[in-house]
Amino acid sequence: LPLSYTPAPSSIRSLCRQAERPINAALCGVQAIRVTRDVQTIDFSGKVPNVRERWSLLGDDTSTWRPGGWQVISQDDDGHVYALMHADGYDGSHKSSGTEVWVIDPGEKKIVRRIKLKTPGWSVGVSAGKTPMVVTASLEGFMDVYDAKTGEHLRQLESTVAYNPVAMFPAP
Repeated sequence: LPLSYTPAPSSIRSLCRQAERPINAALCGVQAIRVTRDVQTIDFSGKVPNVRERWSLLGDDTSTWRPGGWQVISQDDDGHVYALMHADGYDGSHKSSGTEVWVIDPGEKKIVRRIKLKTPGWSVGVSAGKTPMVVTASLEGFMDVYDAKTGEHLRQLESTVAYNPVAMFPAP
């Protein structure tokens, strides 16, 4: 696919190449979860984007789990990808809320944890730091907070906190 691309400054490209794992997905690269359940890595650390190998999230599993929601993926400081997933997916179900968050290690090409959600999530975000939290937002405006390492549900923020949050990003 033709891409319109403005390369990151050379100082950022150099920092990305030195990092063991990408330190900032927006600057160094992205992990894209396709509606076909494939994971596609695109490396932005060079002068031109480098589309890397695509791999199947489910391998030979023919179940109907698919990514869905609005903000479907997020990434933690260790490079793990958090994807909103829903069962009984079909062509066009990519807008359905996720009932689980799957934690994916793209380096190992495997799912390392599945977090069952208290409330179906429309958006997912992961906080930065040594004790990251997963935050999901529902269409009803609820925000649920989970321990990213264990998947334990910590609390729910009522709909008066943020009505229908669409995109969430960790604060610096």
